[in-house]
Order: sequence, then structure tokens, then C-alpha cells
Amino acid sequence: MDPNEEVGLEERLKSALWLAIGKIVDDETIKLGVNATPQFIGALTEMVWTQIETVSQDLEYFAK
Repeated sequence: MDPNEEVGLEERLKSALWLAIGKIVDDETIKLGVNATPQFIGALTEMVWTQIETVSQDLEYFAK
């Protein structure tokens, strides 16, 4: 895979993750009657993305 394609794929995956997390956060905030800022959703998305990267690296090393 060419580096530009890889960057594009990563950005699309992050966008999809942001949308999924945003939907979950919206559903939960409605239930709880509270608000969540876009900054919170962005920070949560970055935290989840970092966790996904860590787990995927661990899985890759374990497979070797």
C-alpha cells in the first residue's frame, strides 16, 4: 500500500470511529440528561484510537 493511501485510510478509519463514538456519547448523554462537548468526543476518540493502536501492535507481536 502506498503511503498516501495508508494515510487516507487511517483518516477515514478515524472519521468512522469519531462518528461511532459521537453516536454512543449522544445516546448516553440523552439518557443521563447531560451534555458532552465536541472536544470531549474528540479526546475520547483519540484515546480509543491510541488504545486500538496499542492492542493491534501487541497482537502483531504475539502472532510472531
